[in-house]
Amino acid sequence: MNLKKLIEQIDEDCYKSNSYYLSLTNPEEFAKKVALEFGKLCFEAAKENIWYYIDEYNGYEKSKYSAFEDYLKSLENE
Repeated sequence: MNLKKLIEQIDEDCYKSNSYYLSLTNPEEFAKKVALEFGKLCFEAAKENIWYYIDEYNGYEKSKYSAFEDYLKSLENE
């Protein structure tokens, strides 16, 4: 899904469930929601396609974060 479709989908979903467009009534909340959803899509794409090099003896290992939410929690602890 591209970013434009994601933005439209988030606004449409809000309209269907609340009868208003979040982008118009609360643009800050809308922007946060778009950023988080886009970040989640990017994280999932990276998790599926990128391997992290550990060292020449142990080979490759997948990311230590199994879910986007785990990654976000790790940022809170920094």
